[in-house]
Amino acid sequence: MKKQLTSLAILASASLASVSLQAAESPEWNYAEASIESLSIEDSGALDPYGFGLSASYLLSDNIFIDGSYNRLQDDVADIDWDLTQFDLNIGYRFGVTNTTDVYASIGYLSLDVEVDSRFGSGGGNDDGQSFKVGTRSRLTDQFEIDIFAAHESYSDFSDNQFGLSGHYYLNDNFAIGAAIKTNGDDEQTSLSIRYAF
Repeated sequence: MKKQLTSLAILASASLASVSLQAAESPEWNYAEASIESLSIEDSGALDPYGFGLSASYLLSDNIFIDGSYNRLQDDVADIDWDLTQFDLNIGYRFGVTNTTDVYASIGYLSLDVEVDSRFGSGGGNDDGQSFKVGTRSRLTDQFEIDIFAAHESYSDFSDNQFGLSGHYYLNDNFAIGAAIKTNGDDEQTSLSIRYAF
C-alpha cells in the first residue's frame, strides 16, 4: 500500500509539473514601451543627464524580430545646456531553448547626437555606428521576465562593450512595469519603464 501511495504521489507530482510547464509563459517579443532614463558618466563632474525613452519590438516571423529605441536626455550644468539623443534600430534572430527561455542575436544601426548650448554659443556633434548583441530572455514566473545581454557598439570615433540586465513584472497579459541597467564598466544608464505587450 505504501508503494502504491508513493507511486501515485510521484505520478501526481509529475502531472502537476507537466501542466505547470505547459502553462508557463514564453518571453514577450511584441511590445511598445515608455521609460524614464538616467545616465551616469564617470569623470564628468556634475553632468548627470536624464530624460525619457521610447522603445518597441516586433516578431516578423516565428524567429526573426526587429526592435529599436529612442532616448532623449538633458542636463544643465553651470549654465550650460546638454542634450543627448540616442537612437538604434536592430534586426535579430531568436531561438527558444525551452518553453520559457529564448536566446537571441541581433545586428543594428546606432546614432548618437550631442548638443551643447550656453550664453557663449552652441556646438555639438553626432556619430553613427553599428552594434552586435547576444542575449537571453526568460520568464522566471508567469509574471516576471528578465533579459540579459552583451553588446559590442562601434562608432566611427570609438567602440565600446556594453552589458545589460532588465526585469519586467506583468500586471496582466498586456501591461508590465520594468527596470533596466546598461553599463560599459564605467558609465551606467538606468531606466524605469511601463510596457504594453500586444
